[in-house]
Amino acid sequence: HLLLGFGAVAFGMMSKGPVALMVPVFCFATDWALHRQWSKFFRWQYLLGILVMALLLIPMSIGLYQQFDAQPNKIVNGLTGVSGLRFFYWSQSFGRITGESPWNNGAGIDFLFVNMLWSFLPWVLLFIPALIIRIVELVKQKFRLQPGQEWMTTGGFILSYLALGSSHYQLPHYIFVAFPLAAIMVAVLLKDFFEGDRYGQLHAIFKPVQWGISFLLLGVVLLLVAYVFPGSTLWLILWIIAVAVLVFIAFKKTIQPKMFWLSVAAIMLSNFFMTNHFYHTLMNYQLGNQMAACIKEKKVATDDIIQYKMLDPLNSFHFYAQGVISRDSFAIEPGKYVITQDSGLAKLTEKGLDYDTVTTGKCFRISELKPAFLNPDTRQAAMMDYYFLRIK
Repeated sequence: HLLLGFGAVAFGMMSKGPVALMVPVFCFATDWALHRQWSKFFRWQYLLGILVMALLLIPMSIGLYQQFDAQPNKIVNGLTGVSGLRFFYWSQSFGRITGESPWNNGAGIDFLFVNMLWSFLPWVLLFIPALIIRIVELVKQKFRLQPGQEWMTTGGFILSYLALGSSHYQLPHYIFVAFPLAAIMVAVLLKDFFEGDRYGQLHAIFKPVQWGISFLLLGVVLLLVAYVFPGSTLWLILWIIAVAVLVFIAFKKTIQPKMFWLSVAAIMLSNFFMTNHFYHTLMNYQLGNQMAACIKEKKVATDDIIQYKMLDPLNSFHFYAQGVISRDSFAIEPGKYVITQDSGLAKLTEKGLDYDTVTTGKCFRISELKPAFLNPDTRQAAMMDYYFLRIK
């Protein structure tokens, strides 16, 4: 099991970097320290585990070395001599805490928690007392766990949050790696509610709260399918069915505990609408999707396209177009295609370049939703114009 665990950590590191190693370390280290099980920190079997992890990481490490370290003249973020190995294993994670990484979006320690308020629905309000109960209990026990108690989840979550929240650059999904730990903590609290009859007063408070959140989620769904992105009659029928499911659970006496099953049904049904209607429609406003479809229809090679003075980073364009779109403005010449926005168009005109307009339209950075965009009456004003040109 230990070797399988180290192997799983290696695969986690391939996708998420060193955080996949640090989260398990935080979990086990906290629990062992609070149990005063110091001997567990020193076991010769860990050497075999580290060897397994290193062997699995060798192919990826070779790729990083060949792509970056072996090509010191390659320009990365305006710099040469950038080590791919150092970036992956240090700079892109620990470097954001130490300040070595240039990435900084000014996110504070509260940033990830604020985003949990929506991303960990419908359980986030239950998570808060679950966390507080664990901490208070530990303080009363003078920071020593009793046999049978665990602090892998709580300690792992707290240390992971502090590490991620200390980063100078954060995005909402960074906290997702700690969600399984938070989910277990909530599950323990719910078990105490339903089976142990502990925290009766707290249970009485949160029962109507969870009911309210459950029906509120479907209320938000109605707003999305009927107003934000009006769907066909089918979507309204499906919404009515979803509400009927919640009502059935609420009044069916044999379905217990209702607080739990209402929450489960509400988030599953809401995510069905979010995935198949809201996000599906939202993707139509992403420039990368629009442009990828356009160049495939026009049969334009990605090597002939240059992005010029774009406010949108076009990350999705590279993916959907299956090719890297150049930003080399010096490569703009007759026969090339240019994707640009208002400032770029004005600059091209100022330079006296002649061009044909292949297509034009509006787009929005869908990862940064704003009320003005979600409101159909102000959506057009919130969007940006883009132009796809062919230089004559």
